[in-house]
Amino acid sequence: MLKGFVFAGLLALILACNLVENTKGLIDQTPTLVKEVPNGQKFIIGDPSNPKGDYLFIANLKGTPREMGKAMGQLYA
Repeated sequence: MLKGFVFAGLLALILACNLVENTKGLIDQTPTLVKEVPNGQKFIIGDPSNPKGDYLFIANLKGTPREMGKAMGQLYA
């Protein structure tokens, strides 16, 4: 019975999705280092001053979950 509910839920979710093809191209720019802390680095791709908002932040983290959480907080604070 539980499988039936799960299947019905997944089917409803799929039918509710707006299945539109992604027509945006791949990102081919080189990331620029913005900030670095002991267990992580923050990069940016694009220009944040662009009014269209075409930029992306990337975090490269390492260490234990606690160390990665601390690094994420330091990078994005």
